Amino acid sequence: MDDRIIVDRLFRDHNSWLIKWIRSFAKSDSHAEDIAAEVFIRLLSMDRLAALREPQAMMITIAKRLMIEIFRRNQLRKDYEAELARAPVGTVASPEHQLIVLEALREISRILASMSPRARAAFLLSHIDGMTYTDVARELGVSVTMVRRYIAQGLMRFYQHHPDRG
Repeated sequence: MDDRIIVDRLFRDHNSWLIKWIRSFAKSDSHAEDIAAEVFIRLLSMDRLAALREPQAMMITIAKRLMIEIFRRNQLRKDYEAELARAPVGTVASPEHQLIVLEALREISRILASMSPRARAAFLLSHIDGMTYTDVARELGVSVTMVRRYIAQGLMRFYQHHPDRG
């Protein structure tokens, strides 16, 4: 069966409860709806979707990971703003510099969003959380070799978007 048909059926059967479940954690109804929509988009990118035995469990797992990604992004923005607020008067970056930094953060977010969910998770767990490849492999339920591939994919994405790349 075509994956789009499967996801369409999953959407019709599970979207309402998924939004309700996400609402219990999200800040607003629109956030819950956005996250739910992203869950179904990510389902479309999965291999062997027809073999999925526990669609609700998979949707919850994807939604949790999305909420963690959103939390990390928001935390990064808050940390940056807090650093700006703590800076002595006169040393705060100019509005132009602040805009450059925010654009860089947005670009990082776009690059991360372009990765597969597992590659993104491996990259963040390794580079942000400081986990070893062995720990990342255990966390994701994959081999260390696969983690190395995911990390290499992530590094390649960042390299491809580097402004100095000629």
